Amino acid sequence: MPVLKLTLLRIENLKNEDGIGGASDPYVKFAVDVDGWFSDETVATAQSTKKSGDLNPEYNEEFSFNLQELNNRLLKITVMDDDWTSDEKLGEATVNLGDAGLEPGEDKEMEICVADGWFSDSKMFVVLNWEGE
Repeated sequence: MPVLKLTLLRIENLKNEDGIGGASDPYVKFAVDVDGWFSDETVATAQSTKKSGDLNPEYNEEFSFNLQELNNRLLKITVMDDDWTSDEKLGEATVNLGDAGLEPGEDKEMEICVADGWFSDSKMFVVLNWEGE
């Protein structure tokens, strides 16, 4: 089965949700959805490790998603802050994989704006590689 490889390199400029004396403990959740007319269907998921107290975390982690094709596939990215009570969302982004310009076997570096809904958008740096047809 064809595979989409994603390497999460780093994130820059995360906002601090832990207030004075602390810093966010970010991790990243990935979901690949089939883009439907009325609702999306999740076909693959992954999660990074947590980086304690780091607003500019370095990950260098690789994830693989078994996918039939890239058309009508959305990569949904959510950056979370690990907390004692409930985790908080630091930002999110969506990449339309069918429109990402991926060529089989070639790495594509991407800078993705991770919007937090306010004014302090973060930047995520990833490498995508499509090992399909």
